[in-house]
Amino acid sequence: MGYRKGEGWDRKEGLLNNNAGKNLLSYISQSLFSGKHATTYKYCFLKSLLDNLYSFDNEYRISFKKIGQTFVEIYWNMIVVHQIPQMPNYSTGERTFFEKIIEEMIAEKPYLKGVHFYSIREEDKELYIKKAVPVFSNNVIGAFYEDSEGMIYGFSKKDKCLWLNACSYKFLSENKTIIEQANYYQWLKMIESILKSNGKSIDNLSTILECITQRSDLSSFKKELSLLGEEKTCFYCGKKLGKDLHLDHLAPWDFLKSDDLWNFVFSCSVCNISKSNRIPDELFVDKLIKRNEKLGIKSPNIKEVVDSAKMNGVKSGWKPKR
Repeated sequence: MGYRKGEGWDRKEGLLNNNAGKNLLSYISQSLFSGKHATTYKYCFLKSLLDNLYSFDNEYRISFKKIGQTFVEIYWNMIVVHQIPQMPNYSTGERTFFEKIIEEMIAEKPYLKGVHFYSIREEDKELYIKKAVPVFSNNVIGAFYEDSEGMIYGFSKKDKCLWLNACSYKFLSENKTIIEQANYYQWLKMIESILKSNGKSIDNLSTILECITQRSDLSSFKKELSLLGEEKTCFYCGKKLGKDLHLDHLAPWDFLKSDDLWNFVFSCSVCNISKSNRIPDELFVDKLIKRNEKLGIKSPNIKEVVDSAKMNGVKSGWKPKR
């Protein structure tokens, strides 16, 4: 018996329902708490969507490639690093498309075995993305769209993008943390069921899922900011920086789950540690907006991002002590 794709996988496009954004919680709940799918794809997809929420453009659009890169990274880490099966009862020999791609790559390149996605060589990363993202685009986008009855997003395989509307974007942004936690819970339950059917168990599974994507190497962002003319002084306290140059996410990584140039500032170690996962005082938010305009760095509406973070329970108002 072959791997069965989710219903709607072969759709070429899907229009965003005219009522999208209204009663959206019920459709997200329907997608998470029901359905006949035997793999974990919908939980990985929803996480990928939320992790990229602030990468949507001003028309609430995002490319398949952008969201797909997050999706296939999650699958890599689940399969390669943590050996988490993606379907019940491996004795049948069934595998998801992504498992097959990964197994073939590791057979050809044994040095990839057990290596976290962010640590693999760029050429291997690009090869995996080249193979896996089209499979994601062709099979997952339409299936999740069908599962949520077109109430969350619309998509076009011809244009290779999906889109929200202002109402659905606002709902997802303002309820991001709660949706994430509900998604993690159902994802955890499904993986535990899959593991049980395969006679396996994994310790600390909930922590593994929450940390399945990790911060990337930030050295390239330091270099890019320097090349754009960012002064090597602490963005918060003004201290001149030498070896004590840190890179800080102004809006916390724990909330965004993404590394974006527009959100990075140079910081001293004291301010970086003291600020932790809080949002700084509004004057620093305004300062970041002006900095991005000066350096020509494209960004979303930063004040909207910050307001969303606050609505999701992120603490704000931090100021440096000196």
